[in-house]
Amino acid sequence: MTNNNKKCTNISIDELKTRLTCIDILKIFEIAYDKNNISCPLPGHNDGTPSFNLFDNNAAFKCFGCGKGGDCIKLYELISQKSFKESLADLAKLAGIGQDTGTRTIVAIYDYRNADGSPCFQVVRFNPKGFSQRKNESDWSLKDVKRVLYKSPEVLDAKSKEIEIFLCEGEKDVETLMQHGFTATCNSGGAISGVKDRKWQDNYTDALSGAHLVIIPDKDEPGRKHAEAVADIMSGKALSIKIVELPDKDGKKVKDATDFFDAGGTAEELKGLVAKTAEYKIKVIPASNIVVVSPIDPETTNLRVEFANILMNRNLSMTEKYVRMAAVVCKYLLRRGRLFYHNKYKTWETAMYFDCKRHLLLKISSDEFLSWLSEYTGINRAEPVFEYIKKAIGTEALSGETVGIIPERYWAKRPDAIYISNGIGKMVKITANSYILVDNGTDNVLFESEFTLDSWDIVEPRDPFTECSLFSNANFESEHGLDLFRIWTLGIPTSPRCKPPIVMTGEVGSGKTRTILGLFELYGIKKMITKLDEKKEDDYWTVTNNGGIGCFDNVDTHTKWLADALSSAATGVGNNKRQLYSNDVIVHMEANSWVAITSANPMFASDAGLADRLLVVRMLRRKADTADSVLTDEIMQKRDSGLSFICAAISKALADKGNVPGNLNRRHPDFADFAVRLGRAIGRENETIAALRHAEAYKAVFNLENDDVGAEIINLMRNKGGFSGTIVYLLKEMQEQNSEFDMMYWTPKRVGKRISKLWAHISDLYDATEDKSGSIRTIRLKKRNNGMPDAMPAPTSEKPERDVVEGGIL
Repeated sequence: MTNNNKKCTNISIDELKTRLTCIDILKIFEIAYDKNNISCPLPGHNDGTPSFNLFDNNAAFKCFGCGKGGDCIKLYELISQKSFKESLADLAKLAGIGQDTGTRTIVAIYDYRNADGSPCFQVVRFNPKGFSQRKNESDWSLKDVKRVLYKSPEVLDAKSKEIEIFLCEGEKDVETLMQHGFTATCNSGGAISGVKDRKWQDNYTDALSGAHLVIIPDKDEPGRKHAEAVADIMSGKALSIKIVELPDKDGKKVKDATDFFDAGGTAEELKGLVAKTAEYKIKVIPASNIVVVSPIDPETTNLRVEFANILMNRNLSMTEKYVRMAAVVCKYLLRRGRLFYHNKYKTWETAMYFDCKRHLLLKISSDEFLSWLSEYTGINRAEPVFEYIKKAIGTEALSGETVGIIPERYWAKRPDAIYISNGIGKMVKITANSYILVDNGTDNVLFESEFTLDSWDIVEPRDPFTECSLFSNANFESEHGLDLFRIWTLGIPTSPRCKPPIVMTGEVGSGKTRTILGLFELYGIKKMITKLDEKKEDDYWTVTNNGGIGCFDNVDTHTKWLADALSSAATGVGNNKRQLYSNDVIVHMEANSWVAITSANPMFASDAGLADRLLVVRMLRRKADTADSVLTDEIMQKRDSGLSFICAAISKALADKGNVPGNLNRRHPDFADFAVRLGRAIGRENETIAALRHAEAYKAVFNLENDDVGAEIINLMRNKGGFSGTIVYLLKEMQEQNSEFDMMYWTPKRVGKRISKLWAHISDLYDATEDKSGSIRTIRLKKRNNGMPDAMPAPTSEKPERDVVEGGIL
């Protein structure tokens, strides 16, 4: 072990590429990456139809629009418009390699040796914790160095003697195990994320083939993925494989082998754990899910032979040749998959093709389909014949022997099952007490490729609302807040026709918008967080029509159409609009998405009918001080287990035939019914029922406190506990308690009309009666002990807009 300060002088391009991917480069420039839909980020390319793609486990990029491509260094060079040398220096600094390490101290040097014992390369460990790789002390480049496993000579010796070889995540754990009499190894660079991770070399597989392997994963999500990935790679090659996750000891947390022995574990205990562990069984993928693509695809070969025969036919004009070639393409496409038209909008732009081999549903007008079609046929998109092919496919889709469908987006519901998309070509089918990964298209459920969740793995379920600090540390005003938000989130994939909008309300710094953003991150869905514009109601309907989740942020001003729009969306009614300003074609915008609203001053709640449809979650200023990037990273790490938790809860709820209390939500009883079953599934039935009852009762407070007259009634009842008298006397009382109450506008007649609109909520909150004798109206209010908070909202100077009519204010 060496304890000195080392300054690195050379930059290793190979090591740089092992540390950075193209996604890291996009993050540097704050470019959001959605693998299904990203426009080219390169300067000078206005990418109207997203054509940017990543390959080789995100190590390389290619834009099919401008034709540029390369590795992560090239991507940085193009976006930053810096030279190669400048880009290399910038990235080396970001990656912490090939540069002055400052005051970082080298605390360990791990020598990697070839099978014959000769030096190969070194891994250097620093304090503060960090790692670099080098050929030797004077050469920090790994150019032309073939990587080997740590302790390679010992590994080969143990394999020849059929001694178990322990595989860890890092060199420190290898040294610990060796000190306790075990043969151990690891790969350089730490945990791998999957079987295609470049940190795992083919020669590692060769070195461990024929060995008895015991994998000791770090006890976290990356460690478990690393263990499974290595086990899958070595299945069928190693003589035996076991994955042994070390238990905590004597109240001490154990993450890895070093922690185990530091906590008092012994070699004999570890041997006992290994002996009791069953051998690893690789996950079986049904043969129907595997598409084998041979180096020379017979399907493509036959297609191009038919093209050649047509082109060599001298009896045909060029136009006739193009028409025949287009017919051949249609024939092959219908052998491979199916064409569909949209059941509501039968147009070229909405027609679709389902590729049965790749399990993809694509719009035939999309760049993704046309790029694949060009590759499949071997015909450049700029060639005249390609236009004939496009038109032939469109004609076949719209007037051939095809059927209409409505493609699913993100999740789908059937009588006995719920389906959640899982990346491209896959989905999870949830039935009573079961959820499994299946192909897109199973049970005729077809997800459109651009409307799918980011891919995720089914793992051990863990509640994201306790595992992720964004949710668990949220500061809800009511003890029921987290349960209400959790149950609304769990119910999202069940997609009932009527979906109650949720309102996150609270002061600046309460984290209401960040909490909703966390839902987009958890589900892996396109972020639809937009502002409302009084003049752009169509934008609202575009968002809700897209499906998924739509968030309208900072809804603090009066918007005339909002109450009606939210009510329509909450009941699944939708809205009709002209397709274009230049024509009279009417299209129907569906209420497909779940709607979330954030607001510090929810003036829209003064509409009594709307308030009755909302679920309201009040948030106080967030106490925890955590960077947004840290919160996002945590959610991404917990995403697999969180979505697995949602699937497990829904599957149990689908099997639940027990009784559910009534009157939990008058406007959305079907939502409330299933919410209770979800609460029961996660062991929080009583808490869920209490949260729903509180939310139902709170609607009255939410409506009244956001209305000028309603707020004064709450204030009056808080101060005096009751009221009995005429509207004129009520108005006098309001003026006495609030000198700023607008007596010029609020005449007795207007107050009477407003109380009539608010009466249902007033009656919910208080013991309320009224008597009418001619033109005299007397109301009596008495405070009721119903558990509702006796508090007023934060004061605001902003007043609702009023409609002006001829003769004065209406």
